[in-house]
Amino acid sequence: RQSGKKLIAYTQLGGVKEYFLSLSADEVFVPPEAILSLRGFNAAGTFVRGVLEKIGVEPQVQRIGEYKSAGDQLARTSMSE
Repeated sequence: RQSGKKLIAYTQLGGVKEYFLSLSADEVFVPPEAILSLRGFNAAGTFVRGVLEKIGVEPQVQRIGEYKSAGDQLARTSMSE
């Protein structure tokens, strides 16, 4: 880039790493027959409070600080703010 030349990326096969690497280029060329496996990012939380209520179990969670804790998955049904 310091020389003023354009950087052009070309790929026919790749995944997320190859895609992110190509984003540093000025242009990206991908032919129609190319195979790109872009799965994306995902974050999920598991909360079992509803299940515990259905079977008559009440969790006893002791919170020491004001922030989220490992006990949240037992004591809550959704993410806290």
